[in-house]
Amino acid sequence: MPGLEPRSFCKKRRVNSYKGKKLMKKYIFLMACFIFQNNYSEQFVYPVGDFDDKNQIMLLYQKSVDDIELWIWNSHNHTAVKGLSSFLTPANLRMLPSGKGFSFIDQGYIKIKEFSKRSARTLPIYEPIGLFSNMNWIDDETFYFVARQGDYFQIFQGDVQANIQQLTYELADALYPQKIGSQLFYLQRDIDHNMSVITRPWNFESNESVNTIALQNLASQPCFLKMINETQGFYIQAPTHKSDSIQDCYEFSCYYIFKQNDAIWLSDKLFTFTIPSKYIIGSDRLYESIEPFLPNYTRSGYVYYNSWDHDLEQFKLYSFDIAMKNTEIISNIQLYKNKETKFFAPYLHHDKMYCGIILEEKRTNQNIFEDGDMDFELPFFITKK
Repeated sequence: MPGLEPRSFCKKRRVNSYKGKKLMKKYIFLMACFIFQNNYSEQFVYPVGDFDDKNQIMLLYQKSVDDIELWIWNSHNHTAVKGLSSFLTPANLRMLPSGKGFSFIDQGYIKIKEFSKRSARTLPIYEPIGLFSNMNWIDDETFYFVARQGDYFQIFQGDVQANIQQLTYELADALYPQKIGSQLFYLQRDIDHNMSVITRPWNFESNESVNTIALQNLASQPCFLKMINETQGFYIQAPTHKSDSIQDCYEFSCYYIFKQNDAIWLSDKLFTFTIPSKYIIGSDRLYESIEPFLPNYTRSGYVYYNSWDHDLEQFKLYSFDIAMKNTEIISNIQLYKNKETKFFAPYLHHDKMYCGIILEEKRTNQNIFEDGDMDFELPFFITKK
């Protein structure tokens, strides 16, 4: 706190003086305000991965934007144990394909934690690149990711020995890479902020050319490309301003892209969803920002998503049937009966869709997890087969 150092203050000033008492009262008041704000900010718990045939679910527990823990929750006996040191700030968590460990990005460093090892190790990447994001594993040895090099974001391939190979060299940003089979898909953003969907062979020594997918009805500001196979995928249209209809919220749109008759790519708007701005920007935001609120595409033929209901002051959960183009609200009363808890970040687990939870202010004056094993339950609903 500028201008107020309690230790030096106590040593240098007599607290029985009028000035000293006044300063001490001001200090106590300011500290009380800080403690009150710290105790009464919302907390978030949401699933980000699983292993052991989905019996163990990885949970991020955000107590504040700079205080984040990883916990491992057993879906059978409902106990949770800590997965990483509290000194780490995990984001972009990705399971190794074998399930023997996971990677994450910790304050600008790529780290790998194997379950058989006590501590995570940092990959010593010394290339002139930074701002790592969108890391995904190919196998237990190799992965690809996005990083900033010079003025642009490019796509790179790496391995566990920290060998790095640059994959894109355009004078444009290459974003949200998706390796599907032998093809690489990504979004390209040029200097004028025009966006395109690009596909190219993963074999970069091939003579095959880079192709721009000519998408009809490509929305402005597309982001978070997610391909599910070589002919189908999704992206999100980002808003340029807050929603005009719902106060202090951003409205996003989900688009479905697909290749018709093995020739023409089409883009079809499926639905819109709204997220309060406080969860995306500002001091009370999620550390991973919008990513935990992105739709869930893991159930074939359906998209599960959450959207803010201003009247209820609660997120509602929905499923969207792609073939029927029909939206259905998840009406399980267990999800909405407690107004002190909000539900978001749906995560598929066999035939169950577990939900992350947002704990309201008056419930966050203490940690929901204790040291050691602890009984804990994530809310869920049964999905369509």
